[in-house]
Amino acid sequence: MQLVLHAEDDGLFALLDAWWGEPVGYRDHERRRPRTGGVVAVAKVVEPVRRYGTRAHVLHLSSAEEADLVCAARAAGYPVTFEVTGHHLSFTDEDTLRPGARTRLSPSIRSQADQGRLRRAPAHGRLATLGSDHAPHTVAEKTRSAAASPPGLPGVQEPAVAVWTGMRRRWPEEDPDVAVSRLARHLSQTPAELFRLPGKGRIAPGAGADLVFFAPDAPRMFSAHDVESTCGRSAYEGWTFTGRVERTLRAGRTVRDASSGAFGAYDGRLLTAADSTRPAARGAAREG
Repeated sequence: MQLVLHAEDDGLFALLDAWWGEPVGYRDHERRRPRTGGVVAVAKVVEPVRRYGTRAHVLHLSSAEEADLVCAARAAGYPVTFEVTGHHLSFTDEDTLRPGARTRLSPSIRSQADQGRLRRAPAHGRLATLGSDHAPHTVAEKTRSAAASPPGLPGVQEPAVAVWTGMRRRWPEEDPDVAVSRLARHLSQTPAELFRLPGKGRIAPGAGADLVFFAPDAPRMFSAHDVESTCGRSAYEGWTFTGRVERTLRAGRTVRDASSGAFGAYDGRLLTAADSTRPAARGAAREG
């Protein structure tokens, strides 16, 4: 059995919401979703892991204290791993003051010190996975009142290149081949191993031939025109990235060619509302 949990404690937040009352401004979000909610949630996860040996994977760590707690548990031999999103590695609370609710996220985006701690996790080999936490809310949704604006950012398209850009700027002396292998491990290999996805996360005979052709040094200014999500926006608009995905293959077939802007033939299965109500896969549980 493996628990997969969102790193926030809803009970604590409900208590704060009842006390603070209706939010009056976008900056109220951080006060209502403080780091204590993440620390409490992670502590609740670590306890059954310690007591019963249950495997756990904690999603969306946002603070230094959470990272320290999970890393300490791992050092003690407990089977707990964690994920960090590209958003938390790219933005700080100072960034969120300018666009208001457009970068509102749950868990909240924290301080520069928290971001530095989270960035050190992949550098030291302690991070398991990088996640997108994709929430494609439109500009109209994000610019509602402070009480009605939903948290979340679109995040499927940008994280790999955004995180790579941060890695190269922070550790320019690192061998690019080593660095890109580390990025691929967090985005592909380890998730496939954790969630037991046969044929995924590796390049080997009989594997799925899901491949990305990546130009690690290609500069690129990211604009609204580049956004593929139907929400039509990105928190990374105006960023200059280092690196570019040139081509993407799924099962050996091209599904995206950056040079032409063309997508390959669609041969997947659309998810429906019924998929969200199906029981979780055997051996896994999800909360949050």
